[in-house]
Amino acid sequence: LLWPTIQRSDLNAIFTCQTMNTKLVEPKETSYVLDMHLKPLTIKVINPPNTLVADKRYEIVCQSTGSRPNAIITWYKGKRQMRRTKDEILDHNTTTSTLSFAPTTEDDGKTLTCRAENPNVNGLFLETDWKMNVVYPPMVTIQLGPTLVVDDIKEGDDVYFECHVRANPDWKKLQWFHNVSSG
Repeated sequence: LLWPTIQRSDLNAIFTCQTMNTKLVEPKETSYVLDMHLKPLTIKVINPPNTLVADKRYEIVCQSTGSRPNAIITWYKGKRQMRRTKDEILDHNTTTSTLSFAPTTEDDGKTLTCRAENPNVNGLFLETDWKMNVVYPPMVTIQLGPTLVVDDIKEGDDVYFECHVRANPDWKKLQWFHNVSSG
């Protein structure tokens, strides 16, 4: 018997071979229950926050269904695998993975990927990506203008400064003070 192109719906199908040779004895048969490896059907990050606050710890949950056996879930930030995870099999069809993660300012705009993979067959996987929006207060640096040489400044010279600000969301106001506290 050739059963071409098995499908997910053929899981646990019973194939029986029966033989007989005379009416004097009972027919003989044997059966085979079809088992197979199945690719995950769904993958999703459950209720991802729209905004993350830098240096605050989050528990981010990814869920996959449909893999047989249950999927192995792996998290990536860019191309780097994340290790602080807790995996749980909810039933024979659903696997979740919880990533414990405290984003940094450097993570703003980076992609977090959740990948569900059938552990028995290479290439049977699904992925979902999530671009992180990490908010953080302004980070301010001040420096002498690039054409000035620190060791060559003397009385009577003109000096200028550059204030560099990195923030998310973008900064709204910048003030300069001279010999006065900003507070």
